Amino acid sequence: MSKPLLSIGMIVRNDIRSIERCLRALQPLRDAISCELVIADTGSTDGTRAVAARYADLLFDLTWPNDFSAARNAVMECCQGAWYFTVDADEYLDNPDELIFFLKNPNKNPAVASLLVLQRNYTTRTMDGEYSDFPAERLLRMDTGLRYQGAIHEYWPVREAGFYSGLLSKTILHHDGYTYTTPEEAQAKARRNLVLLERLIQQFPLSCRRMVQCLESSMIFPDMAWGFAQMGMKLVAQKPSQEPWKWEWEQFGPAVVSLSVRCAAMYGHPEEQKQWSTLAIQLFPNSLYTQIDVAYLNIKSSYKARNYLDVIGYYALYRQGLGCVESDPTLLQFCISKLFGAMPSARHEAFHIYLDSLCACKMFQDMKKELERISVSKEDQQGCIVFLGYLTKLFHAGISVEELVCQLTPILSDTELPTTYLEFLQAVKDLFTDHSEYPTYQIFESLVETDIGRAVQLMRCSDAQTACVWMEQIRDWRNIPVDVLAHLLEYTIPLPDKFYELSADMLRVSAGQIAVTWSDATNKVLGLHPQMKDCVGLVKLQFFFDLSLAAVRRETWEDAVSSAALMRLCVSLSKQYLPAYYNPALLSQPEHWNVLPGMHQFILYIGKASEIAQSAQLSQYPSVLRAALEAAPVMKQAVAFLLEHPAALCPPVSPELEALAAQINQILASYPPDDPAVVQLKASPAYQKVAYLLDGDIQQ
Repeated sequence: MSKPLLSIGMIVRNDIRSIERCLRALQPLRDAISCELVIADTGSTDGTRAVAARYADLLFDLTWPNDFSAARNAVMECCQGAWYFTVDADEYLDNPDELIFFLKNPNKNPAVASLLVLQRNYTTRTMDGEYSDFPAERLLRMDTGLRYQGAIHEYWPVREAGFYSGLLSKTILHHDGYTYTTPEEAQAKARRNLVLLERLIQQFPLSCRRMVQCLESSMIFPDMAWGFAQMGMKLVAQKPSQEPWKWEWEQFGPAVVSLSVRCAAMYGHPEEQKQWSTLAIQLFPNSLYTQIDVAYLNIKSSYKARNYLDVIGYYALYRQGLGCVESDPTLLQFCISKLFGAMPSARHEAFHIYLDSLCACKMFQDMKKELERISVSKEDQQGCIVFLGYLTKLFHAGISVEELVCQLTPILSDTELPTTYLEFLQAVKDLFTDHSEYPTYQIFESLVETDIGRAVQLMRCSDAQTACVWMEQIRDWRNIPVDVLAHLLEYTIPLPDKFYELSADMLRVSAGQIAVTWSDATNKVLGLHPQMKDCVGLVKLQFFFDLSLAAVRRETWEDAVSSAALMRLCVSLSKQYLPAYYNPALLSQPEHWNVLPGMHQFILYIGKASEIAQSAQLSQYPSVLRAALEAAPVMKQAVAFLLEHPAALCPPVSPELEALAAQINQILASYPPDDPAVVQLKASPAYQKVAYLLDGDIQQ
C-alpha cells in the first residue's frame, strides 16, 4: 500500500465543544488528496474520543507527558505521509484549495522544509467579532527528520537545521481557543502555560523566543508581566552574541520590546514606555513590531497626554508599517507573535486619534485629505457617524466639505435603511438644532436630491411661500428633523398630508419634540389655533392635542393671560379628541380614569374643573384640581395657577358680556339677597351666562 501524501496529526483532550467542527472541516482536504488522520487522546472524559473515532484513521491513547513537544512527537512517529500537518481541536480549516494545490504541485526547492498558514485568532466564541491573523508553522516535510522542541509553544527547529519556511497566505485556520467564558478560565490556562515556560526560561535565559512566550502568557497578571518585561528588556539590551541566541535576538527581540512596551502602557509605567519605545526605534527600526505595535501604543498614550504632534509623528510610522503588510503579505511569515496593533479595531482607533490630533493642531487641510482617502458604507453605521462628526469640524473651521458630504448621498437617499441606522439618522437630525448664524446642517445644502438636503433649503427660507415649495418636494417625512417641522409651524404653514401618514407614536413624539424646540411654545401653539379649529380627522386632531398638551407641560404659568388661553385650548381639544380615542363610557366614569395615561387623566380633571368654574359652584373646584395633581404630579405649578385663577378656565369675557354682568349687578344691588325677584333673576338664562363673573369672587 502506498504511503499517503499528507498526515494530519492531532492531540485532543475534552474538546467535545469543537472537535466535530474541526474534523468535519478537514474532510474536503482528505477527499482531495491521499491523506491519513492520526489522533492521540490524552484522557478525554466528555465524549471527545468517541467523536474522534468516527473520523480518525488511527486513534490511540496517550498518557499526558506534561510536555507538548513529547505529545506531538508521539503522534508524528505514527505518521507515514510525505508532509505532516498539525491541527488543534479548537481550530477549523477554511478553504483548503491553496494547500491542495501546493501538495499536488510541491515546491521543488529542497530548502523549503516547512509551511506557515494563517491562524486567525478570534476574540469571541461565536467567531463573528474581531480577530487577528498570525503566521503559524503547521506543515513539515517529513523527510527532514525534524521533531518538535519545547515543552510548550513547541516548534520545529527549521532554521537551525539549515532549512527555510514558505507561507500559504490564503490557507486559514480559524481558532477560538483564546476565547474564554470566564476570567478564571483564562487565568487557569495562562498559569498552566507559565509553569512550563518559567522552567524553560530558567533553562535558556538567553532565549528571546521563550521571553516572548512568557510575556504573552503573563500579560493578565500585572506583577508577573512587569517582571518579565524588565527581564526581557535587559535581555534585549544584552544582545547575545552566541548562536542560536543571536538569531533569536534578531527574530524575536522586536516582539520582546513590543510586548514590554505594551506591558508598561497597560500597567502605568510611562517613563519605561518612553525609553523602551525609543530603544525599539533605535534597534529595530524596520521591524513591524516597532512600526505597528510600538507606534500604536504611543499613538494612544500621546493622545491621552494631549501631545498631538507626537501622535502625528507616531502615526506616520504606524502607517508605514501597515503599508508594508498590505503591499507584501508575505512579511507576516516573519511575525512570531501576533500584531495586535494591526487588528481592525486598533487601525480604526489609531486613525480616529490621528484625525482628532490633526484637528487639535488646526491642520484642517491635512484632515480633509485623510477623509478624502476613505469611503463610508451603509454597512458601517458607526463609521458614518464618525465621518459626519469630522465633516462638522471641517465646516466650522471654514473648510469646504461639499465633495466629502456627497459620500452620504446613497445613505440619506435610502428610504429602506434598517432600524439599526437610527443612531446615524439621529446624528443627522441633531445638526438641525444649531440655530447659529452659520448652522451646521448647511453641510447638507448641496444634497438637494435627498430629503435632508431639501429640509436644509426649507430651513433657509425666509418666507412661507418658498418654504411651501421645498416642503412639497420632501417625499419621506419619517426622518425629517423636528426643527424643520417647528420651522414650518412657526410660519403657520399646515403640515402636508404625507406627514400625517406617520405612525401615531411618531406623531406623538414629534409633537412633544416640537414643543421642546420652541422657546415660547405657548404663543407658538396659540398661533396655530386656526389650524386646530379647522382640522379634520382623528390623526390631525391627535397631533394638535399632543402638541398643546406638551406645551402645557412646558408652560411656566407666569403670564396669566397666555397661560389661561393655552389651558382653555388644550381642554377644548381634549373634549374633541379623547371621546374619539377612548370609549365614551369610560370617560363618563371618573372613578375609572386611573387606567389612562397620567396627562390624559390630568386634562380630563381640568375639563371637569372648567365646567365647575363656569357654573360658579366652586365648592368642588379644589377637590377636582387635587385629583388632577394626583394624576400628574409634575403639573404642580399648573394646579397652583388654576387655584389662584379659577376664571382662567372660563371663556374670555366679551364687552357685551361684561355690560350684561354690570347690568345684573346693578339690579341685584337694589334688592336684598332673599327677595323673590333676586331668586327669579338667578334662575334666568341671562344670569347663567354671566354667573361665573358674579359669584364666588372670581377674578378674570
